[in-house]
Amino acid sequence: SALRNSISSDLDGSGDGNTQLCKDGDLVWGQTVRGFNGHSYQIVPVYTSNTGGVFFPDAMRDASLRCYHGQVGYLATIDSEEENAFLKGLMPNMGPDEYFTYSAWLGGTDVAVEGEWRWLGGPEGGTLFWSGDGHTGESGSHYSNWFCNDADDSIAEDDWWTWEADEQTWDFCEPNDFENQDCMFMYGDGSWND
Repeated sequence: SALRNSISSDLDGSGDGNTQLCKDGDLVWGQTVRGFNGHSYQIVPVYTSNTGGVFFPDAMRDASLRCYHGQVGYLATIDSEEENAFLKGLMPNMGPDEYFTYSAWLGGTDVAVEGEWRWLGGPEGGTLFWSGDGHTGESGSHYSNWFCNDADDSIAEDDWWTWEADEQTWDFCEPNDFENQDCMFMYGDGSWND
């Protein structure tokens, strides 16, 4: 089974309404905290004997128990291609066909309104960064990196899941609400899945 992680993030010193201050100083454990563009990140490995992973609410809770430079942790929000590449670089190196093996929860959800993806925590908390499904969605001016496997680039705009019998490949794009998924994670290759 896959190793599931969360990427904890906190903002150093913004103090805006979407962040909370820690009263007891730094509370981090595990892997090294890394900095990028004024944010601090930590990949948080989670091991369970049953599933090899942890559920989204548990990852959110774990992130919120961590404090760094006076800020309460939250699951990572991603605002740029550079930030996404940085976080991808924190993930363990996997072979080219193993990027599904290792993944990490991110702080986005569409639980309030299906198809409206918003960041949950930090200064970006509440920000709508994607609306729609994998083929017809819009990010506006916000960054997104949803996984899309369009093997022959011929999928119709309204057809997000197609079997190509001749090529024996699945064509699909995220987010697709498969099995009513309302939270998101990053694959080891840096792409996102719901």
